[in-house]
Amino acid sequence: MGKSNKIILTSSTKNLAKVRDFVGEQAAESGFDDSTINQIILSVDEACTNIIKHAHKYDENETIEVETSFEKGEFKIILKYKGKAFDPNGINNPNMKEYFSSFKVGGLGVPIMKKFMTKIEFDTKNSDTNLLTLIKIIHGLLHISLMEYNDPVRKQLELNSLIEFSQLISSKLDLKYILNNILLSTMGKMLISKGMMLIRIDAKKEDGLFVIESLKGLDQHLAGTEVKAIFPKLAVFDSTELDNGYSYLTDLGLHHFFKVYFQNKLLGVLCLGKKLNNTSLSNSEVVSIETMLNISASAIENTIRFNEVKSLNADLNNRVRQLKSLFELSKEFNSSIIDKDSIIKVLSFTLLGNFGIKDFIIFSRGKDDKFSLIKDSRKISAEEISPNEVFPLQSTSDKMKKTIRISDFTESEFFPNFTKQVSSL
Repeated sequence: MGKSNKIILTSSTKNLAKVRDFVGEQAAESGFDDSTINQIILSVDEACTNIIKHAHKYDENETIEVETSFEKGEFKIILKYKGKAFDPNGINNPNMKEYFSSFKVGGLGVPIMKKFMTKIEFDTKNSDTNLLTLIKIIHGLLHISLMEYNDPVRKQLELNSLIEFSQLISSKLDLKYILNNILLSTMGKMLISKGMMLIRIDAKKEDGLFVIESLKGLDQHLAGTEVKAIFPKLAVFDSTELDNGYSYLTDLGLHHFFKVYFQNKLLGVLCLGKKLNNTSLSNSEVVSIETMLNISASAIENTIRFNEVKSLNADLNNRVRQLKSLFELSKEFNSSIIDKDSIIKVLSFTLLGNFGIKDFIIFSRGKDDKFSLIKDSRKISAEEISPNEVFPLQSTSDKMKKTIRISDFTESEFFPNFTKQVSSL
């Protein structure tokens, strides 16, 4: 059986504040969020104003009875009054373009009611008694008023929700999938519009180094950015406890921070903005977020380790493939290949097949220590390069004993003429 309450007030605009307070309190107890409560209050305020103005002509001898009820997810506000009938359903919405162009004032009460309420009903009980009913249906994961259930049932509902969440994030070894679901579940439940997930980079490299792996409601170009941060030792903290050096986090609108641990090892930090109604997180909401993160920690850890093993296997396979290629290449060089053109052809195929390199130049050093061009690719032409000028003998002996990357040197450090000439190609 739903809960029912009512008040009776004289028909005066002075009493509208009492109506707003009464309806707001009843809507809050029925489980609506702050944004929806404000919509309901505004709709009832407009309805009562129209009754006072049009039905009662500001006659304070008249009364308005306001009764609320909530049952099976349906919240009703019944306005009972006498006088001229006022049925919002019989009034068409104004043409907003014409409305603003003519600088009209007022007349938007009915459109507001129709916009914010799920349904509006009007009935005449007797010849002089009217009933105007505003109905709002609660939407969300639970279309049930928690007032109608005892604590064990509510806890069971919350437990079932957590079990479903656990099954969801454990279904894939995909880090972005897991983190996106954590953000969406948390932000949706807490009515938060901004969120970010920081994952700790290997602590052996540098302590306090994180990477932005997932974010919602923020610039997506930030994804993949490395962040250096030494957070407070607390597991849960807010922006007021951050040092001044971390203003970039607060500048993004992030306010609440939750550390994610797996067996006492810090995996990352969940960063959330403020709630849409600008209220603080309650103790139960903090516990709820921590519970979700504790459930998620093992899935995050397993996925990180899986990706590491996957990367190692890919690197190992690549090295094995390269060794096989070198082995096959050495067999060719030590068998029937004796002419220069055949050797270069095999080397070209090897560079392309194993490393994807198709642009290259090959110089050969002769017995007289001078260099000559023996091969250039289609995209790189070395016609303007004089090998013996860019590889002077006094600069070559030690440098050419190892593999070098020319881009790692400045022009003055290594083969300046060669660097300059190749860069211009």
